[in-house]
Order: sequence, then structure tokens, then C-alpha cells
Amino acid sequence: MSGTSLDGLDIAYCEFAVDEGKISYSIENAATVQYDEELKKRIIECETCSGEKLAEFSVFLGHYFGK
Repeated sequence: MSGTSLDGLDIAYCEFAVDEGKISYSIENAATVQYDEELKKRIIECETCSGEKLAEFSVFLGHYFGK
């Protein structure tokens, strides 16, 4: 999850279970991967960039998140 605080990418490992129709979950581990200043700047710039630049950045960010 990447929220509007721009602090970083929040990642959680969760386990889910269904028992008699009731769903339960537990958060097993969680961490935040801090954004560096350059990435923060690029995210902020998306607010006013063109649709083409936004699409390009979306691909970049998807790869970043995947790593």
C-alpha cells in the first residue's frame, strides 16, 4: 500500500481463514520501505503531469513495487 503520506511502501504478510462462514485474519509481519527523496519528488510531480507521463510513471512504480 502506498498512501498519501509519502513515507514509503507499506508491506504486510497476512494470513486469512474461513471457519463456518466467518473470516478471520492475522498480520504476521509488516514493514515500510522508505522512499528516497527523488522518488518522493517524482510522485508529487504526478499531480500535474500529463496522462502520458502518468502512464509511464505507473509502469515504473509497478516495477519498483515488484522489486
